[in-house]
Amino acid sequence: MNTNGLHISEWVAALDIKKPFYLAIMDGDGFLSFTNSRFYTQFLAADGVSIHTSFFDLVPPSDQAPFKEILAASALQEDPVTAEIRINNGLCRWVKWEVSCISRAGQRPKYLCMGYDIADEVQIKRTEEILGLNYQTIVEDMNVGILLQDTEGKIITANQKAAEIFSTTLEELYTAKDLPLLCKAGEEQTNMIINVPLSRGRNRTLLCNWQPLFENGKSSPYSILSTFQDISREKEFEKEAQARSLLFSTFMDHTPYFTWIVDKEENLVFANKALVDYFQADESVFGKKLSEIIPGAIAGMIREKHQALRHSHQERSIVKCQMADGKEHVYQLIVFPVGDASSGALIGGEALDITEAYEARQEEKKVSERLREVEAQLAEQRLREQKGIAEAIIKAQEDERTRIGHELHDNINQILASGQLYLGVLKQDIDNFREIKDKTMEILQLAIEEIRVLSKAMVLPDLKKGGLVASIDDLVHDLRFGSPFKVGFHHSATCDLEGIGQSKKVTLFRIVQEQTKNILKYSKAKTVAISLRIDNSWVRLEIIDDGVGFDPENSSRGLGLSNIYERTRLYDGRVELDTAPGRGCRIVVSIPLASEALGV
Repeated sequence: MNTNGLHISEWVAALDIKKPFYLAIMDGDGFLSFTNSRFYTQFLAADGVSIHTSFFDLVPPSDQAPFKEILAASALQEDPVTAEIRINNGLCRWVKWEVSCISRAGQRPKYLCMGYDIADEVQIKRTEEILGLNYQTIVEDMNVGILLQDTEGKIITANQKAAEIFSTTLEELYTAKDLPLLCKAGEEQTNMIINVPLSRGRNRTLLCNWQPLFENGKSSPYSILSTFQDISREKEFEKEAQARSLLFSTFMDHTPYFTWIVDKEENLVFANKALVDYFQADESVFGKKLSEIIPGAIAGMIREKHQALRHSHQERSIVKCQMADGKEHVYQLIVFPVGDASSGALIGGEALDITEAYEARQEEKKVSERLREVEAQLAEQRLREQKGIAEAIIKAQEDERTRIGHELHDNINQILASGQLYLGVLKQDIDNFREIKDKTMEILQLAIEEIRVLSKAMVLPDLKKGGLVASIDDLVHDLRFGSPFKVGFHHSATCDLEGIGQSKKVTLFRIVQEQTKNILKYSKAKTVAISLRIDNSWVRLEIIDDGVGFDPENSSRGLGLSNIYERTRLYDGRVELDTAPGRGCRIVVSIPLASEALGV
């Protein structure tokens, strides 16, 4: 507080200013105890105004509070406080004031105010002239609605923009009798938002400023100036933004993901309820480092993802980390830029603890793998059982064929031979005895030969003695003797072929029998080629004929081919069949040398 005993004449003499100035001494309530002549002439000389008028009566209401703050500030410092405050003497003048507190300690505060017009008299008069001459042009060119009303609310003047905002015409606006006074008389109000009802149930939202206008020395306004802007669209946008914000907040508070947004310094800008609850934090987390809220293992992992995001638009991953309780948690993590990714200003992220689901899926995978293993074992077991059944069936067939063959050879053939013998000793009693005897002997001989051939085909060959190659040679020899085609047989070294298992040799021999029987019965072939070779770890039997061929999908040979396929599958082998009508037939049987079949 300035406590120096300063005389006004000395203070004025010390002023370094060339402009005419105003001088006044007032108390904290604005009551004047001294003014200079210029102050009195400009502001106090009007009728009804005295020196005891409050300084604040001369100041527009919107400037009164700032000026009181200046008075209070000057009481707390030695140097004067300056401010630009309007003074109203019919036309508001902008005056630059310099305020000092001149009271001594313990005295009621008094303030010395010195000011000067920011605009000189020429500028002020010129402004009054221009405003007077061009008032309507200036008002109409403004992009705000302007209304000048008397204290009863009657329109004095209005611009076209005001009519547009009220959705009416200037004529209707000027003649309106029910237009309300937009502000309380005598009170200045700024940036007030009001809703104005229009026709057909419509409304307009206006941003308004009201300025009461006073005549010199009068305390009551004689008119009110209103300026307003239509902010209906802005309000709709604001409502929509609020609704979206509410929707966003509601969603964020109910999503199972815990979500965050951080700035480039990793300070938390946003966190939803799930994150706060998951890490047992509160709203004080905002502004803190993410690493101060989230355990170090997770924070470090998220920081790495944030840094990697600089090179991509989004990062999705499944991550694992060890928690403080020693348990491993699994998270589904997504990080993404918020706004322009190139600026790197904000980064958002969300994570979901999927530990239980992940463990359940892993356990499900283990169970599925175990089930597949069991299914494979069961399939293998079924295959072994099927092979065993097939082998048993084939063995039973071979045994039955052998029994029948032996029965034909040992019993029926012997009976026929005995009959032939008895015929040989038959006496000649009749004239045609010789003819009958010869014919009977011929028939019996033919029956014996047919039974011999049939029994040979049915009896399981003793491959241990003659071997596979020798047995096929015998078969080929018989075919050459009584068949209408040429037969060729080529094979690998006999010692190699005889080294395979006995049951496989029998199977290969039976396949040769089966296919040559098919050729004799159906093919009308002229040449037949049989090949038996060892090829790496496989034994391959190939039989080719140049006969009429057949359609393998629609053939009466199904049973014969089925026997070939069944015998081959018994030893994990495969059959290749290449035939078509008019193209002959090629069949290749491949059996692995090492097989899991029974009896190998």
